[in-house]
Amino acid sequence: RPYQKIILQLSIALIVAFVVYKNELIRGDVYIPFTKNTVSLGWGVIPLVVFIFIATTNSVNLTDGLDGLAASTTLVYMAGIAAIIAIVAADADKNGLSLYVKEYQGLLTVCFATVGSLAGFLLFNCFPAKIFMGDVGSLALGGVVACVSILGRLSLYIPILGVMFATSAVSDIIQVVHYKRTKRRVFLMAPFHHHLQKKGLSETRIGFLYSTITGIVALICAMYELLGDECEILLYRDGEGVPEWAEGKKFLGKGESIPDDTDALLLSPSVPLNRPLVKACKEKNIPVMGEL
Repeated sequence: RPYQKIILQLSIALIVAFVVYKNELIRGDVYIPFTKNTVSLGWGVIPLVVFIFIATTNSVNLTDGLDGLAASTTLVYMAGIAAIIAIVAADADKNGLSLYVKEYQGLLTVCFATVGSLAGFLLFNCFPAKIFMGDVGSLALGGVVACVSILGRLSLYIPILGVMFATSAVSDIIQVVHYKRTKRRVFLMAPFHHHLQKKGLSETRIGFLYSTITGIVALICAMYELLGDECEILLYRDGEGVPEWAEGKKFLGKGESIPDDTDALLLSPSVPLNRPLVKACKEKNIPVMGEL
């Protein structure tokens, strides 16, 4: 019955939320996609995690309407989130955060295990399927998607990387709300993959479409994480040119102001500490380091 599923989901969601809140490595932090920054929500992370967990499990469940659709989309999602976690883990290792690296390695193990098991499942259950996973399988997949993303502090990536899961949920909500108000349908059938099916697309093509879109979004997100940290440290020098070791860092010329997203200021030894630039950094609590 629906209320039994919701009670079970809510129970697991609360457990995950309290783990996130109490865990010393997570501490209620949430990574903001495409910013390289995290925000600490404190106790506010508990309702957020509960909402994300329940929304994700049900979104994946709604996507399970065609042969291999939920499995293939989840496979690509998990591969994408694994790539992002690997990049974040490499950054943590570079900064000497060994405890974070171990945690990320555990999450990667779950990702690889999920990808491998789904690949084996799809080998026998793409169209036409021999076995239907049903609620037991799709809700479990949604739980894995939610838990890995949440424990990796990447929960806000779920509606981005899981855009097709979100499409299934949103299309279903729109259909129900609009029909109750007007007695008319927005889609031929909801969720959206059934609308595509009514339009004449085969189950195989719809599965390929969902997986491809998820894969493209995953590639964009992973590439940004890989290349998006080139300007974290600003370099200020009196002389011209940037040294070879500082290649890839943003050069700040004389007279330029400090951008708001600056993480640190790196000074050449020849730069006096009474410069307005240095004072401005200290006022904004931006670390100032010397060139060593």
